[in-house]
Order: sequence, then structure tokens, then C-alpha cells
Amino acid sequence: MALSASRVQQAEELLQRPAERQLMRSQL
Repeated sequence: MALSASRVQQAEELLQRPAERQLMRSQL
């Protein structure tokens, strides 16, 4: 699942704020 983490980190940096919360909720 390294690909998922890599994609999540990239998305987080792209949105930085809205993505961080949505991604965190998606992971949980």
C-alpha cells in the first residue's frame, strides 16, 4: 500500500488543507 501513501502525500501537498482533511477521513 505504498502507492496509496505516496498518492495521499502528493494530494495533501497539492491542496494542503481541504485535501488533508478529506484524505485523512478517507484513510480512516
